[in-house]
Parts: sequence; structure tokens; C-alpha cells
Amino acid sequence: ILLVQWVMQHGANQGIQALRNRLSYLCDTARSYFGTRGMVITFSGVDGAGKSTVIEHVRHELEKKLRKRVVVLRHRPSLLPILSAWTKGKARAEQDAAATLPRQGNNRSQLNSLIRFSYYYFDYLAGQFVVWARHIRRGDIVLYDRYYFDFINDSVRSNITLPPAMLRAGYALLLKPDLNFFLYADADTILSRKQELDRQTIGSLTERYLTLFRELNGSDTKPRYIPLENQHLHETIHTIFTRIRQQAA
Repeated sequence: ILLVQWVMQHGANQGIQALRNRLSYLCDTARSYFGTRGMVITFSGVDGAGKSTVIEHVRHELEKKLRKRVVVLRHRPSLLPILSAWTKGKARAEQDAAATLPRQGNNRSQLNSLIRFSYYYFDYLAGQFVVWARHIRRGDIVLYDRYYFDFINDSVRSNITLPPAMLRAGYALLLKPDLNFFLYADADTILSRKQELDRQTIGSLTERYLTLFRELNGSDTKPRYIPLENQHLHETIHTIFTRIRQQAA
């Protein structure tokens, strides 16, 4: 308190100069909130494509070289908890989800699927503005480990059975991420990393993602849907970081 009083009594903080100092402070504060926009970057790929490893390296590079705060989100904004949290509690639901292999749900009900999708879609729709307010407008970089594209290409993973065209239509109302990377590799490489999916499923999902990214790039004025074969980690990280620098320029 005494230090503040001494500073306020200093000649440079009196009269007109004091007003100028306060205005300068307010401008700097406003710039810190609104002047530096952050980025949203998503990573998609089948299990075993190397997303987690790549994301961790990219996060380290961004924090080290760009000196940016980096936030990693899994799949969605998570404004709402996973559905099973309402009955099991959040901790138990997350533990069970982590221990369960993907694509093991047996839901075949269109009504149940519509309810599930509506719940998660609201999380995307409302949560995107929360992510913007908390992170993007403050200059943070948000990395998504999986994103809405999973609903379009692999809705079975979320135990949802709905027409892909309907799920894709929902993407139109979402704020578009700055960059989207689809990591892929041949089936032998994927199976050497993880054996959660069979060869046919790996091939089918990879082709769906490649097709979707090509189509989205064709409808976008600035290509930001980037398929990237992840065979050599160093090359993958270099390519991703280069694209991020170009996007931020």
C-alpha cells in the first residue's frame, strides 16, 4: 500500500500525465484480451495413427518456440460431461470410458442415437463460444485430440447410429478450426502400434477421412484440412509446425 501511495505521488503520475498513464494501461489491457487471437487446431486419425504422441510434441514446440499457452481438449469442448456421468458420477464414468475399447457399443436405436447426438452436439455448439472466450480471445492455442469429424466418419465410436449426411450437416453451424490434421499410416504400421481395430476397419476409416478432408478443402477458400501420413515423427512434427507458423503469419 505504501509503495502504491509513493508511486501515485510521483510527478509522472500527477495531472494530465496520470490520465495518460491510465489510458495507456487500459489500452494495453484491452490488447492483451482482444489484440492477440489464438488458434484452434484439431488432430484426427484412427487408433494407432499416433495422435497422442504428435500432440504432445506439438504442444512442447508451441510452448517453447512460440511462447504460447497451449490447451489440449479431448474430442469436444466438454462443457457437458459424458452421458454416463449422470448415472455413474464423473470420475467413475471417465474411468470406465478409458478402460473400454472403442467401437464396442451396441446401440441400434435411431431415437436413442438422436438423443445422444443432440446432447453432444449442444456441447459443441455452446462450448465453442466458451472455448473462444476462455482461450482464443486471450491468444491461447487449443489442440483437439479428435474432433467433430469423428461423428461424421466414425459415429459408432460414440455409440450413435445416424445417417452420415445428417451428421455432416451439423458441422455447418460450428466455428471452423484454423487447421485440421488427419494423421494416417498403412494398416501394418497402425497394427504394430495398436491392435484395437482390424485391417478392414482401418482401411475403411482412413478412406472416409481422406474423402471428407478433400471435400472440405474443395469448399473452403483457404485449405485447412490436411491429410498427413505419419510414418516418421520428426518429419510429421516439422510439417505441422511449419503449417502453424504459416497460419499464424
